[in-house]
Amino acid sequence: MNLRPIWKDVFAGDDEQPLEHKFDVYGKEFLDFNLFLRQQPVRFRFAFSSSQQKAFNAYFEQTQLQYLELCGDDYVGSIRRLGLIAFRLAMIMTALRIIDTGEVSSVLVCNESDFNTVMEIVKVLVLHAAYIFEQLSKDTATPQPLNHKRQLLDALPTEFDRQTYLAVAKNLNIPDKTAEKQITRFVNAGLLVRKAHGSYSKTTTK
Repeated sequence: MNLRPIWKDVFAGDDEQPLEHKFDVYGKEFLDFNLFLRQQPVRFRFAFSSSQQKAFNAYFEQTQLQYLELCGDDYVGSIRRLGLIAFRLAMIMTALRIIDTGEVSSVLVCNESDFNTVMEIVKVLVLHAAYIFEQLSKDTATPQPLNHKRQLLDALPTEFDRQTYLAVAKNLNIPDKTAEKQITRFVNAGLLVRKAHGSYSKTTTK
């Protein structure tokens, strides 16, 4: 990365104008844009490209499977809501592109840059939502059992073998048979990869 070691004056600008004025200017700009869209003779339809649809479905299908295994049925609704949020974010970003390009058509197809940006945002939101979900479970009036699945997965190194996961499970008071079944479930959910017989590696939780 080619960075220039120059400090920018973060206070540079027109100190005469309060923030309220700047917000009013931005608000007027987007109001005009909204009116412009409403006045168009065509009814807009937003769409993902074929490859984007496949990537979108593949990501959320895999993510739902992983968190179903880690957090249970109660978290599935959060994944599906985040899917809807991702679609809406992409739609907003695609519409805003019209301000720059001035191009208007009846079908607004998300470009690759915006799609990739939205998916990266959603990956962070998924992690944050899972964290909040687990914190809320701890704060409920009825004590919840410890999430031994999450504890086991978090305690495993990036690459490990059978002896390693059994040792980790023993430290967590998880029986050998239970640990073996859980490792298989992690593999089936895409949280682990079985590299060879008795050899595993962790995937990145999305």
